[in-house]
Amino acid sequence: MICSRCGHPDLSDTTIICPNCGFSLKRERRSPTATTSFRALSARRKMLSQRHYTLPFALGEEAFEQYKVRDLLGQGPLGVVYLVTDERGDKYALKVIHQRWHKEIDLDTLQGTYLLIEDLEQGQSLNLPTTVCIDGEYVALLSPHLEGLTARKLMNLRKTTSKAFRLDELKQLVMGVGTALKPLHREGLPHGGLKPENFFIGTDQDLNQQITLSDTSLVTGVGVENYHRAQRAAGHAHYLAPEFAQGDVTLSSDVFSLGAFIFEGITGQTYQSKKRVSELIPVNGVGPLEKFLDRALNPEAQQRYRDVEALMSAFNDMVDALDELDSSPFNNEGTEPRNESMVTRFSFTQESLTAVSEKDPLFGGQGEHTSPSQLPPPLPIGVGTLPPSISTLPNSLDATIR
Repeated sequence: MICSRCGHPDLSDTTIICPNCGFSLKRERRSPTATTSFRALSARRKMLSQRHYTLPFALGEEAFEQYKVRDLLGQGPLGVVYLVTDERGDKYALKVIHQRWHKEIDLDTLQGTYLLIEDLEQGQSLNLPTTVCIDGEYVALLSPHLEGLTARKLMNLRKTTSKAFRLDELKQLVMGVGTALKPLHREGLPHGGLKPENFFIGTDQDLNQQITLSDTSLVTGVGVENYHRAQRAAGHAHYLAPEFAQGDVTLSSDVFSLGAFIFEGITGQTYQSKKRVSELIPVNGVGPLEKFLDRALNPEAQQRYRDVEALMSAFNDMVDALDELDSSPFNNEGTEPRNESMVTRFSFTQESLTAVSEKDPLFGGQGEHTSPSQLPPPLPIGVGTLPPSISTLPNSLDATIR
């Protein structure tokens, strides 16, 4: 398990307190996370007050006559996300769709998709809207307020501390995303929006690590071509399979998105079709990883792994093959610090690994610790409580028309 506050790896399933940062892994005893640091909150609220004329709602304003705006969680390609509370004080994430997409979004199709997901197993790993809010000017989706660290925040934290992911760490994230995605794929439903910003790392009731996916199947309501256009304008198109440009999305489109995430996690660089792992990591033993990514990121949908279960199986085989290699650059011993201006370098000696671990607090060392106020700025969706079971959500999905 990985700490959802500081990113400290290798926590056992029975760990209650992170040995690195002291964060309580019990949901009912969670302390403020890095994304709710005073500096981050101050910056967001300053932006909210200074730019309220360009945003749907200002801090403290009532939204849809039912919810009070408490904070701005971020802005994404499709909308602005607020932390809101209802009259009982319950917290929600309110995603207000950008006005340019109002006429494009098909709420009936979106609601139909959510109803199809209602009975899926593992549904608690999919954060679906509970209410569609509509007035004369705005359309918004109300969802449970997620608590935890997004994979994007964790990746940015690793860049801040110049640490590359170990393959066993990345495996935890990939298996977590795959576990949440499998029920969808078994029903032939793609997620369509897999990217690190939509992977929330938290824990379940048994304190086991659980990844919850947001923006599930939102592409079905917005439309594939519109979704592609919005993501491309925001600089996120590298997570989308080539068929998005032709208005098509399949299960293998999700495979491509996961492949792009794995590529970025292991190399520290965003995926580009002209980049190869062997060029970015010039060491022996990279072959199995490169072969895996070549198939996952194949531009032809039919040539990729058919679905997430096939990808997970191949990923496990690849990890096993690399673990069996002597001096594997991706094994459980770790990596040297990464300089983003240089090709990723990996350590082969226990001495250098020990030296790194003694300096890096993420690995239990006593080096300089990055305080919450030094962390990167927050991303579109924030943190809050873990979602309830999905079986309770679509039944309450309604349209509040003002």
